[in-house]
Amino acid sequence: SFRRVFPEISQVSGTMSAEGGRPLVRMDVSQEPHLRGYVRQDEYWPEDSEQYKAGNGMENRKKPPLQEVDGDAFDRQRVICGFDQGLIERQTCLVLGVGGIGQDVALTLARLGVRHIILVDRDTYDASNLTRQCLGAPSQVGRSKVEVAAETLAQAHNLRSEVSTHHLDVVERWDEVVQLAQSCTVIFNCVDVGPLWDAAVNSLSLHLAVPLVQGQSFGWKFQAEFYSGLPGKYCSACESGVPASMFGFTAALVDGPTGVFQRFCTFCRSTQDPGQPLPTTISPDLFLAFLSKDRQYLASGTTLEELVRVATADQPIPCSVEGLVTILGAYHLQAEQLLLPDRVSELKDLAFLPQPPHPETRFVGSWVAPCLAVGVHLVAQFVAWLTAPPTDPSGAHGGFRNVASSITFNLDLGMTAEEQMGYEMQALGCPAMDQAERRFALSPSLSNCGPCRVVRDRAALQYLYTSSKPCFLVPTKGSCTPIPSGGWSCVLEEGAPHPEHDIGVVTVGSDELQALKMEVLKRAEPMAHFGDEYHDVVIPAVPAMDMRANSTDEPQPAALSDPAPPEWPEELTILPLMKLPPEEASKWPSSLLG
Repeated sequence: SFRRVFPEISQVSGTMSAEGGRPLVRMDVSQEPHLRGYVRQDEYWPEDSEQYKAGNGMENRKKPPLQEVDGDAFDRQRVICGFDQGLIERQTCLVLGVGGIGQDVALTLARLGVRHIILVDRDTYDASNLTRQCLGAPSQVGRSKVEVAAETLAQAHNLRSEVSTHHLDVVERWDEVVQLAQSCTVIFNCVDVGPLWDAAVNSLSLHLAVPLVQGQSFGWKFQAEFYSGLPGKYCSACESGVPASMFGFTAALVDGPTGVFQRFCTFCRSTQDPGQPLPTTISPDLFLAFLSKDRQYLASGTTLEELVRVATADQPIPCSVEGLVTILGAYHLQAEQLLLPDRVSELKDLAFLPQPPHPETRFVGSWVAPCLAVGVHLVAQFVAWLTAPPTDPSGAHGGFRNVASSITFNLDLGMTAEEQMGYEMQALGCPAMDQAERRFALSPSLSNCGPCRVVRDRAALQYLYTSSKPCFLVPTKGSCTPIPSGGWSCVLEEGAPHPEHDIGVVTVGSDELQALKMEVLKRAEPMAHFGDEYHDVVIPAVPAMDMRANSTDEPQPAALSDPAPPEWPEELTILPLMKLPPEEASKWPSSLLG
């Protein structure tokens, strides 16, 4: 199920021409000493220069790029202002789903010149795929899609990329998807499984802090979405989260002639002798059997068994509408917790999630134009984000373009859905949508988003008070926290050297660390009244290794009874200080490296 396919053209010497052995095609120009790290800037000739005075053409106003290297396949990309070709060539891209969108994403990435393209899909190439899945030919029908895509890329499109293929079911073998994603710099989600799958991939993106790009096409429309994966920024779960309707646990969905309860009763009768009454309680085994057969769920696996047994552990669940609402609600809650960023990467599979059937492609129709358009647009969103020049010298925007998080385009109308809505609202006399109402890659996450809250707390834990990574201490409002006599607790990260004494030491993952974390996070609460700039401030006026004092009434062991207190900078005791990561500290007038 796994193959590696390399381009036939040498990445080092290129294809040699007959005259004088000069390279006809070169893929390695980015490694030339004068081009390493080269990014063309938008520079103009001064008005008093000879070039400016020589004419009115573009070459008389704008400075030219470096001289072209013979055979450089990527020259026209390299000369785009702000386009970092060397950075592009270091990207490892995971393409989940190699259908109408995924194949076009892979094609565009191969022409772009990324380092590594990882293709994942379980399906085979069908005759109906020929009109829109552009990496296949009639002679390849019946073969796996990843093999077809890799073969055609190598024959016609791949310039320098390594291509890996994985023929697998992403739901059943989720742990392998996680393993592949850990080596990637971006995830392209082109799998049409449903919103719960999208929620899992979104959490994985947040867990790994890599961008997530995903899209869909149907009829004349396509939708493209981009999420940065950065802590505190907008993600795909901010608006919807894990849809409760997928679990059907509301009374409206459970009750009724075709509701979950009626289907459950029908299922129970099918497993019993005729005339036998329905059970009075819902046993775990019976509920598991129902979930594996019912058209709305089709769920299975050991993880599902654990969820159901937890949901039914406290008390017997009556076989009624109310009882089914209770057990389905517990099922939803447990599944929602497993899909959070700190747990999703530990799952073996996603078969425990409801997998209701969704409309087949043939029901809504699809063709080459929207598939190609959205595939190219997804890659364009990622490249725009990746290669953007810094927009603020202070680094306030992180050097990224603020790509729209979602765009829907109507090919038959030649406009975006937002533009169409604007025209319709104006016709009704209503104000058009303001840009502030739209979401972008750098838009802040919503406060009620569970996945964002997990990564935001983890980022605070890692960068502001328990990490060995460098940070800056900056003056702020507030009062000083005195240094306790026993010193501050030290949190050991994995692989970190152990101190000479154990006083105040806690380990990552321990219950004590979690308690300390919650105690420290409480310090953020009184900071909000200082203004919006303090909204995300976590800890004012504390040392770099901030934890509670190691104070205890119990006697210490003799060897540890009188340890030397840590030598902290004097500023920690006389100035209110706040910790920031280096990129944030650059916005402050002065700071102390901590």
